[in-house]
Amino acid sequence: MDVSVILCTWNRAAILHRTLQSLRSLVVPPRISWELLVVNNHSSDNTDDVLARHHGALPIRRLYEARAGKSNAMNTGIAAASGDLLLMTDDDVLVDPEWLVSYVAISRSFPDASFFGGPIKPVFGSVVPSWITAGWEHVRSVFGELDYGPQPIAIGRKTLPYGANFAVRLPVMRQFPINVHLGRSKHSRIAGEESELFARLLAAGHQGIYQPTALIGHGIEADQLTERYVRRYFDGIGRTQVLLEGLAHADRPFKSSKLAKYWFRAMKHEFAYRRRCILGSAEKRTKHLVRSARAWGAFSQYRLMLDEQRREPNGAMLTTSAAVPRRMAATHPLS
Repeated sequence: MDVSVILCTWNRAAILHRTLQSLRSLVVPPRISWELLVVNNHSSDNTDDVLARHHGALPIRRLYEARAGKSNAMNTGIAAASGDLLLMTDDDVLVDPEWLVSYVAISRSFPDASFFGGPIKPVFGSVVPSWITAGWEHVRSVFGELDYGPQPIAIGRKTLPYGANFAVRLPVMRQFPINVHLGRSKHSRIAGEESELFARLLAAGHQGIYQPTALIGHGIEADQLTERYVRRYFDGIGRTQVLLEGLAHADRPFKSSKLAKYWFRAMKHEFAYRRRCILGSAEKRTKHLVRSARAWGAFSQYRLMLDEQRREPNGAMLTTSAAVPRRMAATHPLS
């Protein structure tokens, strides 16, 4: 098998149908064999019915993962894959017809490279609010926009792919499974599982290449064009950054003084955001919305880790399981 496309889904049957429709338009050369692994992450809607509708038109292999969380589902797909090259995407994308061909081509042009990434273009299903348009540079990551230019380039810390559009050679992916303690789920806003994977690959000496023609569109629904959605997204980013920093320096104790700094930072940006809601430009309002949400997320996560440290009678340092509780407390005022 040449290529395995892995797609994880949870309770988004209608959106999944749109994604599968786009996959049916893929250009696949006659000498390329491929499979589509769809991992149902314990969906309770009609996901199986949607998959059945596309079964004859796509080389679908249905997989099931009962453990909640995209990271668990991704690892299930990786374990079952048989393609030499794994293409990872999401259930809310529209793939370009040349997507598969582009990844196969770049993997052959750079045989020493282990992983690859491609551009992402948001596809909006409704009118974009003016505060998003005005502050686009602050919120573009929420909607998955990624473009590193028209030429293939080496992937580095500042040019990482996004999780909706990347590829990894199977032997490498088997050596570097997805960290199941990261990744959004029903109960957690912690993200960063793909970025953490790419960081491990780069640290281990693996080369990555950006392929500008491996394009996908990212479908954006109306409920994602809200301040609540943006706030929750960046709250998760703030939590993730603090968690990863804590794991990277697990020998350092957590301090109340640092928690206070996170709180003051969050309050500063929250005040600035609320002020800009009344006075000031839409761009600055959006900027402070993002910064306040990220700061509240950082404060909330650091407080969880500090509380865990206090509960340990021997003052034990951070562990991954302690850092990522099953339910993430929502502590900022606009959750």
